[in-house]
Amino acid sequence: MIRLRHFKMMGRLVLAALGAMLYLASPSIAKAQDAALNLRLVTAELKNVQSPIIGTGTIFAHKTSKIGPIVGGQVREIYVNVGDRVQKGDLLFKINPDRYRYAFEEAKANHAMAVARFNEVKSALERAQKLFKKDSISQSQLDKARSAVALVKAEIDAAKVRVDKAETDLEDTVLKAPFAGAITFRYVNEGVYLSSQVPGGSSAIVELQKIDIAIAIVQVPARELENLYVGAPVKLMIDGISTPVNAQISIINDKVDIETRTLEVRIGMENFDFAIKPGLFVKAEILPKSRSAVVIPRHAVQGPRDEHYVFVLQGGKAVRKTVHTIDFDATLVEVVSGLTGNERVLIGPDLLRLKDGIAVGEL
Repeated sequence: MIRLRHFKMMGRLVLAALGAMLYLASPSIAKAQDAALNLRLVTAELKNVQSPIIGTGTIFAHKTSKIGPIVGGQVREIYVNVGDRVQKGDLLFKINPDRYRYAFEEAKANHAMAVARFNEVKSALERAQKLFKKDSISQSQLDKARSAVALVKAEIDAAKVRVDKAETDLEDTVLKAPFAGAITFRYVNEGVYLSSQVPGGSSAIVELQKIDIAIAIVQVPARELENLYVGAPVKLMIDGISTPVNAQISIINDKVDIETRTLEVRIGMENFDFAIKPGLFVKAEILPKSRSAVVIPRHAVQGPRDEHYVFVLQGGKAVRKTVHTIDFDATLVEVVSGLTGNERVLIGPDLLRLKDGIAVGEL
């Protein structure tokens, strides 16, 4: 009898436990728990943004010229050294002018002799014309006198050309700076014989760079092509220069590198103090035209990189939305797809407890 009562009591306890479990699983209790979740709302904001385009590259001089002799000969004197700053027209170096001076004097003498011969044949022609009128000479003799004048006149013209060339060669023994800049390399010293006919610039004596304007040549992803334009503002971070330099895109190259899929842009900047040196590494932040974008807090996004999602509040429920995002700044991400703006996005400590469709009430 006692044992039977014991079994009945145990049965009642089991039924009570099952009832409690069913009670806790009921919808009314679930809603009560959901309402207690620690959540907040933020609005997916549609705003005008400028996402910097990042590129890297190298600083180059505005112009670089390897300057060698125009005429061949022995280098007699070099007037500049590496590090010198020169102005347009300053002396750079001098080739031994002796043989060119002799050639110039010889050309002038030959021209003078041609002029003397011309005066002689011209006088002979005048005499022949007088004699021809008196029938003292034949037509052929007169024509011969005329031909002699024409021939010597041509010799004068040719001699004058040789004089001009000899004079130019003599002047070209002294080389002057074609533009203002800095001497960045000196290839030879005095006494070396150089020919002006050597191809490839191997006869250069000095290297002159125009760096009062520096050029940053930067590679950027070709996919950013539609966001680039001449005049776009750029912030340049240059190695060795503590202050960023503000500039603008000057040139967009039409050629795309098929191996790296990058596009070359050129950015000019003033460098009157020559502080920016060619060869320095540069990082560029290019600001394209502003565009509309949806941004939300970074911590509202859940899931692995290729499966991002957020929860938005719709009709008192947490609705899961798949999104594609890219970095915007340290605290925000840009939603490329999945949200259109003005959605109420759920955030908060209990965000990880949410499931699609769970009731959370109106926050």
